[in-house]
Amino acid sequence: MFSIPENATLVNINMGFSLWIVIASIVVGIVGTFTAFSCEARAGQNILITKTLWNWLASISLAIGVWVLHFIGMAAIRMPVTMSHNIGLTAVSLLPALLAAFIAFYVINLPRKGFVLYILASVTMGIGVTCMHLIGIYAMTFDGIEYYFSPVLFFASIVISIISSFVALYTFSSIKNQMMGLTVRMISAVILGTAVAVLHYGNILSMKFYISPDKVASHGLMGAMEMNFLAAGLTIGIVVILMLLLITTFFDHYLEQRMNYFDPLTRIPNCRMFQERIESSVKVQAIAIWRFNDLESYSSDYGYAFVDRLVLYMSSMLMKHLPPMTELYRTEPNCFIYVANDKTATIELHQKLQEISKCLKKGFKFEEHTISLQGVCVFDASETITSLEELYLNVMTVLKHPSIGYQLDIVQYDPTIHTRNFTEELLGDMEEAMKNHDLFLVYQPKIAPTKNEVIGVEALIRWQHPRHGFLSPAIFLPIFEANNRMNDLTDWIINEVCIQLRDWQQEELLPKQVAINIPGPYLTSDRLMDVLKSTTKKYRICPKAIELEITETSFVKTITDAEKAVNEFCKAGFSVALDDFGTGVSSLSYLKRIPVTTLKIDKSFIDDVPASTKDASIIKSVVQLGKSLNMEVVVEGVETEEQVQFLIEHCYTPHIQGYYFAKPMKPDELLNWCRAYQTPVKA
Repeated sequence: MFSIPENATLVNINMGFSLWIVIASIVVGIVGTFTAFSCEARAGQNILITKTLWNWLASISLAIGVWVLHFIGMAAIRMPVTMSHNIGLTAVSLLPALLAAFIAFYVINLPRKGFVLYILASVTMGIGVTCMHLIGIYAMTFDGIEYYFSPVLFFASIVISIISSFVALYTFSSIKNQMMGLTVRMISAVILGTAVAVLHYGNILSMKFYISPDKVASHGLMGAMEMNFLAAGLTIGIVVILMLLLITTFFDHYLEQRMNYFDPLTRIPNCRMFQERIESSVKVQAIAIWRFNDLESYSSDYGYAFVDRLVLYMSSMLMKHLPPMTELYRTEPNCFIYVANDKTATIELHQKLQEISKCLKKGFKFEEHTISLQGVCVFDASETITSLEELYLNVMTVLKHPSIGYQLDIVQYDPTIHTRNFTEELLGDMEEAMKNHDLFLVYQPKIAPTKNEVIGVEALIRWQHPRHGFLSPAIFLPIFEANNRMNDLTDWIINEVCIQLRDWQQEELLPKQVAINIPGPYLTSDRLMDVLKSTTKKYRICPKAIELEITETSFVKTITDAEKAVNEFCKAGFSVALDDFGTGVSSLSYLKRIPVTTLKIDKSFIDDVPASTKDASIIKSVVQLGKSLNMEVVVEGVETEEQVQFLIEHCYTPHIQGYYFAKPMKPDELLNWCRAYQTPVKA
């Protein structure tokens, strides 16, 4: 392998390469590697395809990419020797690359790994790819010519391949959890694809040819037609396979979004989508809710499958009456919501609702049964109110009013009639909801992207009401604020957070600091300090594990009292964050007086970044301001890869909070997410 027989004669053969085929082989190798990293990035992030299957898809993609790089690369060789292939050995040569790729991806997915495992994975990749190349070369027969390898060039190419594999695998593994975007995958793919190309062409250049004295070299033009045919066939095969793998990746992502945000039965947007619509604060003109209260009676008479088909029929009917610029949601099993976005749609929606009401009142035939539903439609449109949460609150008030009936009428909100019933009900249910945990907390992580760390979480309140279903905080928090119940709710939240922190103390992966939103009027109350001290002492929680989030409006009118209160919190060991910075009217001089430790930039500033150069400049300036004041900076509402890239590249790498990394989650969901995120959280 590394020397010629004593009776052999060294043949000086001028070896050349077709530049465009060389480039094509490297591109195919990078595409295969990129597809592999794309599949690997999806492992554990979807609900339809298991992590192991994604690992196999990634391994197959990488192995085929490397395999085809080799054989297209062989087609790039130009020398006066006739060559043929052993098809069996050619196929077998794929196996070492496949096994090496699977081992490498298995290693980088281990929960705990160090340099030793990265080195093991890199050596495995280097040896596996080398074995594939050697088998592939042995599968080729040169007419009358034998060859051996120059040891120095041969082993140098292997070393370069192992080092490059280490860099690529370490780069991808270190940052894939917080940035599964094109840039990371492309960088890793270029590194590893180039490493394989270096190994391949290094091996080729290390080959020296010889001939026995009793043979005569058959000189002539290389069998270009065979090689071109082979290269074309393999290229088409790899393109088809890689395209299928890419489509699988995107299709899985699409299905995950559909299952998260669309009702699986009717395929229309669900309550989660409606909640995000409320929280988006986009202006609307009207809302209408159809609620049917007798579907359960049909399930007891005809079975659940019948009711599912009936609901499908009804949703189809409602969709047929959907005006332009109007959306339809199914937020509960018996509840459909229309949202009209402009005045023309509002007028047409009201007309369509009348048509639906008239049709339903007549009854209809469905699967040889006469269906006479009980239900009501509540409609509200306003010239002055354009907030969806306010309109939603109005229609919910109507639905709980004693005068409401279920004769399939269209009932319009009237503020003189439909007054405080819904509000009073929520206020009356508050204590019971806290006891029964209908009110509960979810936690959204805050990420340090370049360090691969979860630096903390924010506690957010949610309400799963036994009668009204899921209620957005935008619905019930204004009611609590208007009726002076926020202090009681905040005390309950502090207690729940301390219990959760106590339970998390033994779990290394879970965050050790939780941020709690503090209502403005409560900030300067002596009661708040007493509750914080007594609760943390009761559950043996270190004060630094609690971060108090306050808004500019909390202190803009009482700067002296706020300054005193925040100083006391800091002396007691609690962290203080200034939330929604930039949306209030406070002077920048307040930052000098109020000793906050963290600055949270409001979502409105990041929404149009990086497309808006003005918003981008504001973000950069605010982040730089926070850093210059020795504050931690958190950017809220980050939802896209482009926003993450912008913040990392231009903004001194602030901490990031938003749906791009993680949604707000219940404690058990957060634990699973942190385990998938893999890196232990530092205290």
